[in-house]
Amino acid sequence: MVESNISANDANKFSVSLLAFWVKGSMSVDQNFLHINMPNTVLFGLIPAGKRKENTPLQGVSQVETNNSFKLGAMIFGVIIALAGIAEMQESGVAGLILLLIGILMFLSGIKTRLSFERNGVRQSIDVPFFEGSKISEFADKVTNELITYQVDRNNRIQTENQTSALNAQSAQNTQAIINAVSQNNGASTQAAQANAADKSVQFCPNCGAKNSAEAAFCTSCGTKLK
Repeated sequence: MVESNISANDANKFSVSLLAFWVKGSMSVDQNFLHINMPNTVLFGLIPAGKRKENTPLQGVSQVETNNSFKLGAMIFGVIIALAGIAEMQESGVAGLILLLIGILMFLSGIKTRLSFERNGVRQSIDVPFFEGSKISEFADKVTNELITYQVDRNNRIQTENQTSALNAQSAQNTQAIINAVSQNNGASTQAAQANAADKSVQFCPNCGAKNSAEAAFCTSCGTKLK
């Protein structure tokens, strides 16, 4: 099981809600994993609910970027509530002020900074309030730098493995060449020994030069005595 290495420092902590800004999740990256432990939100991003927790290997992460997004539904609804609050303030100042504040918060909650990345070819995104924009951009840069370092290390490792494989293959070829050379020498020695043995198994007639077996007493051609 992979354990998260999320640091507890503030640089890795991010608010997800404008209304409950003190509720924060955390994201961090190391040389192997992208760690995400962030609350989800409901009601146009105003209220934290549930949690998203995952540890993604860097080899599956690509195309990290940030951009501003606008939730038009939340913004329009916020304007309506704010206008209702202004109208209500004419009759009940406190209630109208509360509605106005809620409307403003809802409108602002529609302005998000989004961290996007691809995970194994599937686009993923995490939204945070606009005031976390600079921190999320710095985090995206950090993830990108870790990805570059990971790819460089991976390429160097693959190159080293390929070089090692090539050296092993060359060594195997050299060893086989030595074995073949030894086998050829052994074969030549065997043939020479066989030739010598064959030479001792025959004799030639001193008179006519005919070839006779080593056991023959007389030449089979001219009858000359051999022994």
